[in-house]
Amino acid sequence: MRKYYEAYDERYKAVHKKNLRWMGYESSPIVTEIIQKYGISKENAFLEIGCGEGRDSIVLLENGYNLLATDVSPEAVSYCKAQYKGYEERFSVLDAVKGKLDKKFDYIEYKSSNGTDFRASLIPESHWCGGGETTLSGNFFNPNLPTEEVFISPKKGFQSCVY
Repeated sequence: MRKYYEAYDERYKAVHKKNLRWMGYESSPIVTEIIQKYGISKENAFLEIGCGEGRDSIVLLENGYNLLATDVSPEAVSYCKAQYKGYEERFSVLDAVKGKLDKKFDYIEYKSSNGTDFRASLIPESHWCGGGETTLSGNFFNPNLPTEEVFISPKKGFQSCVY
């Protein structure tokens, strides 16, 4: 059985085939507001989960931030690599539920189609992982829990925000 989020790849393909974008070009103002408010430096390692077509990613990359932008959709990542020349290595396919990265990050950002817009600065040596499990019958189940509060430890003094 296909996971619900895997359907986004087909949706991106359908939109891109018509030379359209799923989302607009304007980035979320909260990205630069958080960076300014908390004095996050360009040396911090950022992980963006659910970058889609890269509307927030490109703002960080063009301003010199150390970002790895990921999405479960190979089509979305291919689109970003084609649109944002010079930053191709900064976009990667990642299943945030089952995937693993052998890199350390100081800050994470997670967006989803249901409106989740979460950012957190992490304590050193922290481990972030998503919720979800496969049932005995083989169906993937992702409970609607506030997993960001359950699975991460925000850095002291940094207000983690869920929007």
